[in-house]
Amino acid sequence: MHELFSGYSNVQRNISEISLQFEGACITLMMMKEKDSPYYLATMAENVEALSAASEETRLWAVTDMVPSPKRLSKITTKLRPTLHLVWGRFLARLRDCLELSLGADSAAIVLTRSLEHFSIQSSEPLPKEQWLAFVAEVGNQIPNADARARFYKLYAEMDSASAAQN
Repeated sequence: MHELFSGYSNVQRNISEISLQFEGACITLMMMKEKDSPYYLATMAENVEALSAASEETRLWAVTDMVPSPKRLSKITTKLRPTLHLVWGRFLARLRDCLELSLGADSAAIVLTRSLEHFSIQSSEPLPKEQWLAFVAEVGNQIPNADARARFYKLYAEMDSASAAQN
């Protein structure tokens, strides 16, 4: 995704969103910037109508959940819009951060995608809260390297403890 958006940027075309339609699926790729660092988000659906609805939902939580924000703003946002989608977005963002620190960005994306597929869900459709711990275990199972897996669990435990302390 980075190369795709960078290619447009290199020819002075600042594009922040691209939608593609394939036979049997549609995808929207979005790029956001925070402090000159790009963040990419992909939304996939079976048809254009479903993609439109999913992309609109994704836009609601993408800015607050995919890009780190100050703690105070995060608490205010949570109180103003306490939906399961927002909480699920934060949960996935935290998992992604732990994976990236353990494996690197490319491998993290693969592991998270495989885990979502294993649970037969899309990132925009939250799992019931009682399945989130099982989802974390599945993410860990997708990490083949034992050292990287141990780093992931350690980072996740630290972030989970910090998150519990904030609530």
